[in-house]
Order: sequence, then structure tokens, then C-alpha cells
Amino acid sequence: MKAILYMTRKSIKNWFLDLLRHPTKLVGVVLLVVIIGFSVLNVLFSSDYSESMGTLTESGVDIGILHGIYFLLLFFLGGAVILKGLKSGTTFFTMGDVNMMFCSPISPKSLLVFGLVRQMLTMLLMAIIFLVYGGMAKSIFDLTTAQAVILIISFFLFLIISQIVALFLYSTTNGKPKAISTAKYILYALILLPVVLILIPVIQNGFTLSSLYGALKSPAAEFVPLFGWMKGFTFGILSGNVITSVVYGVLMLLVVGLSLVFFMKADCDYYEDVLQNTETSHEMRQAVKKRGMNNTDAYLKNRKIRIGSKGLNGGKGASTFLFKHLLERRRSGYVLFWDMYSIIMIAVCGFVSFFIVYSGDDSEVLTSEATMLILLAMASYMQLFFSVTGDWARELSKPYIYMIPDSPFKKLIFASLTSIIKPFLDGVLLFVVAGIICSASPLVIISSIIVYTSFSCIYCMVNILTDRVLGFLSNQALSMFLFIMISLIAVAPGVILAFVIGAVSGAPLWLAACVCALWNFIVSLVLALICKNTLHNMEMPF
Repeated sequence: MKAILYMTRKSIKNWFLDLLRHPTKLVGVVLLVVIIGFSVLNVLFSSDYSESMGTLTESGVDIGILHGIYFLLLFFLGGAVILKGLKSGTTFFTMGDVNMMFCSPISPKSLLVFGLVRQMLTMLLMAIIFLVYGGMAKSIFDLTTAQAVILIISFFLFLIISQIVALFLYSTTNGKPKAISTAKYILYALILLPVVLILIPVIQNGFTLSSLYGALKSPAAEFVPLFGWMKGFTFGILSGNVITSVVYGVLMLLVVGLSLVFFMKADCDYYEDVLQNTETSHEMRQAVKKRGMNNTDAYLKNRKIRIGSKGLNGGKGASTFLFKHLLERRRSGYVLFWDMYSIIMIAVCGFVSFFIVYSGDDSEVLTSEATMLILLAMASYMQLFFSVTGDWARELSKPYIYMIPDSPFKKLIFASLTSIIKPFLDGVLLFVVAGIICSASPLVIISSIIVYTSFSCIYCMVNILTDRVLGFLSNQALSMFLFIMISLIAVAPGVILAFVIGAVSGAPLWLAACVCALWNFIVSLVLALICKNTLHNMEMPF
């Protein structure tokens, strides 16, 4: 144990020394601390509401929305962690731990406890970062400070539990194809079970928002192992239901305890499995660290690609990259640019628009313009988190784009063009379907597509800027955070201007949306001109 404490103490000391030797990292960390500090103060000193959670908040928002959002986060992120761990394993260690600790006379149990504790501290830091949304959650759902903190901490505790379960599943199914298939089917069944449990009362009571909210708050969904248990435990604490929280808390502790016990006693090579997964994670981390946060070669290394026809079939000079990316998109996507992300976006937005249109009586139903505005805001915000990587990112890590005898600006535009074409085609499919469901006018549909595409342009250009300026930061989470902050700052004036035009002057929605799109396109062009020399020299971006 003394060796572990020594390594921990030295790691913390070296991290601080590294910050002092790299002023850019220090500035980024200070900025992050300031933002987190303001968020924490906002959560702590904003007015608290009643400690008892009712059906409706003071603002009229049904608490079932909070149940649904929390449940979706558990399924999407927790389920992804378990599924990834089942396929390729998970690890709590780094290559430094492997080189220094695995060859030391330290018991495997002590090492596992060390890895779990460090992972918990990492998740706790992420929970503090998520306090940015704490003030917003308090005001919308009338939560107290304690309730907002409990929601965030319980969510990241579930991520830790998911990693422990994934570690156990991988160690017991590794090298056994039938066991892996069985575990996948069980996981898929656990994901589909709450969908069925929620849809049954909705179908019985009618397709209304009240029936949907009632189904989301129903205890039936809490019977689902892991996901439902965590929801029951969390909302049992929030509502003051001690028995419910204790029962589901004990069940979660049993899952964690049994997973760790069976993992330690399983007939598998613990060090060998951890070493393999740690090496894979280390390679990805090093590739991203050396070539920016947008490098995706390491992630695509073992991905299955359909070959089909060969050849670029066009392109000369800088335009070669466009045809190259089109060929890669055709091989990796379902139908050219439409992939799993497109399907998820269309399904989510179609579901939301369907319930908005066909719920409640005629006096409660939103107008088609308001419905499209909600979908546009939701899709644009989700796109922010999915636009971190692009086809252009892989080109920046290779020498060919710097060697082509063409202007840097043309190479930058053609290399990033598919990162704009894909959101445009996604927007066409998404808003045409949503427009048909809510009977929106053609002008509203077209303007929604244009605005959605303009957001993709500005995200792409901000991404290029942050990658070339901040891409050398070893902390990729910090780079990601700064990318999101810069993107929000860049789009904020256009959104505010569109809101003022639409709300104050009474202009139609499509006209206000076009003003926002115009701002986004102008800012994107300015950023492209700023970044045009990034492809002039591979070593010196400016």
C-alpha cells in the first residue's frame, strides 16, 4: 500500500509541475476552474424550492420530464459503457501503472481497489463539471441544491458501476463467442424492456403527454435491472421514499460486490486482460495527444469497412479530398451520408414531434412553427457533441494534404466539405419528416434545414480552430470543453439576434431563422479565413 500511496503522491506532484511548465495548459485549467466555480456558486446560492417533489413544478413543467431525461442518460451512456466493455474490455489503469505497479509485490486486490478509487475521483471531477447544468435544472424542475447534487453524483456513480459490470462481463466471456452473444442479447433485452413498459400504459391511456409523463414516473420501469434500479434509488432519495431507495441501493451494492468477487475469482488471467486493454487505450490516447483531439485513426483501426467499388472517380488538386471522403462515406455509412447517428436523430425528433402534435386538446397543442423551433434547437444542440470529429481530422495527421500544390484555403474547404454536406442531408431528412408530422409550411422546413446546416458550418470551423491552436494539449477533455464553450460563444449573437427579431418585431419564424443562419455563415467564413494558413506548413500551423 505504501508503494501505491507513493505513486499517487508523485503523480499529483508531476501533474502540477507539468502545468507550471506549460502556460497554455495552465490557462486552460484556470479557465475551467473559474467556469466551474461560477457554476457551483450558481447552484449553491440560487433560491431553493420545496423539498418534496410534486407532479408539477411551479412553472408548470411535469416532473416526468426529469424522470425521462435521467432514464435516457442512464441507458445511452451506461449502456454504451457496458456494451463497449463487453466487446473490447475496459480498464482502470494506464501504461504507467502497468510498468511500475504490475511488476511490484502488490496484491491484485490492492491494485484493483486503487484503480476503482482513482476512477471514482475522475468521475467525481466530471460530476463537478456537470454542475454547469445544475442551476438550469433547479430553475426548471424546482429542485433544491441537495437534489441537484444528488442527481449528478448518482449518475456518475452509475457510470462507475457500469464499468465494473463491464469488467466482469468481459473477463467471464472473453474468448467465448457464445457467451458474448448471450450477454449481448441480455443487454439488448434490458434496453428494450423499459421501452415496452413505458409504451404499454401510453397505448392504454392514449397518446398524450400526460400519459407519457405518467408512464415515465411509473414504478414499473424501475424493476429493470441496473438501469431501473438506479433510477428508483435516485428518485427514492429525491422524493423522500426511504424504503424504495434502500431496496434499490442494496440491489446495486449486490451487483457491484458480486461482480468484483466473481471477477477476482474467475478463471482468467487478470493481468493479461488488463494489460491488453490498457495498451489499446494507451495507443488511442497517444494518437489523439500527438495529432489533436480529432484524430480518429486509432478508433477506426479495427472497424469493418465495406470495400465495394474502388477508385475516387474524380477530383483534381484540393478537390481530391472531397471525392476521397465521399468514397469513405459510401463504404462506412448505410446510404452514403446517412449512418446510425442519422437514424437516432430522426427517431428522437420524430418521436418528440409526434407527441407534441398528437397530445392534449386543441388548446394545448403548439403551433407547427413552435414545434419545428423546439426540434431545431434540440437537434442543433445535440449536433454540437457529435461534431467533434470529421473527415478533415484524419487528413491533418497525414502529410499528403500539406504536399498538394494548391492554395491552403481551397484545401481546407474541400477537406472539411463532407462535414457540412452530411449535416445538410441529415437536416433534409430530419426536418422534412418532422415538417410532415406537424404540418409545417415549406418555408419553415427549408429555413430549419438552412439553420441546421449553418450550425454545422460554425461547429466545423471552430473545431478546426481549436484543434490547430489547442490540439497539443494533453488533456483532451479540456480541449473538448473549450471547443464547446467557444462554439456556444460564437453562435450566441446570432441566436440572440434571431430571438429579438422574432419576438420584438413579430417577424415570421423563417425570417428570424434566416438571420441566425446568415450570422453563422459569416462567422464560419471569418474563421475559415483565420485558419486558412493551417495547411501551409505541417509543423507551424500559423
